[in-house]
Formats: sequence, structure tokens, C-alpha cells
Amino acid sequence: MKSVSSWLERKLFLKVNTTKTKVVRPARSKYLGFTFLKNGTEWKVRPTNEKKRKLKKKLNEYLKRGKAVARPLAVTKAIKERLKSLLLLSLLCILPFQS
Repeated sequence: MKSVSSWLERKLFLKVNTTKTKVVRPARSKYLGFTFLKNGTEWKVRPTNEKKRKLKKKLNEYLKRGKAVARPLAVTKAIKERLKSLLLLSLLCILPFQS
């Protein structure tokens, strides 16, 4: 950790906060709701289970079957945005990660 942070500070002129920074293997890390998996020789990106659960919960709130009223336009737009993010998540899981 010390050598990595000193290199970042020396070469890239970045300030490293040692209380927030940690060094972990890619397969055990979570970054912006994604985790990295190695499948043979290639790396893949997958959304974390927590992120998938949160997205499903949010969509279920919008799409409750018990509501018999027409959905306002704002809710329809919100659903559309959530579905776009779901599509992007699934595309990222399919595409291989180049190292």
C-alpha cells in the first residue's frame, strides 16, 4: 500500500487519503456498484447483488399491480430511465473486460 500511494503521489501528483484507500484483489472489490470476475483468461464486469436488489425494488415500487390509476408522465419517465440502466448493466455483463 505504501509503495502504491507513494508512486501515485510522486508520478501522478495525486493526493492519497490512506484512511479511505485500500488494496484488494479485483475479484473481491466493489467499484460503483460493479464487481470484476475472471473467467479463464478474460475479466468480466458484473453488477453487485446489492445493486440488482436495489434496482428491482425501485422498479417494483413503480409497477405495483394494486394501483388502478393512470401513471403520471414523471413515473413513466422514471421507469424508462430505470429500464435503460438495467439494459446497460446487462450489456456490461456480456462484454468482456480487456486488460
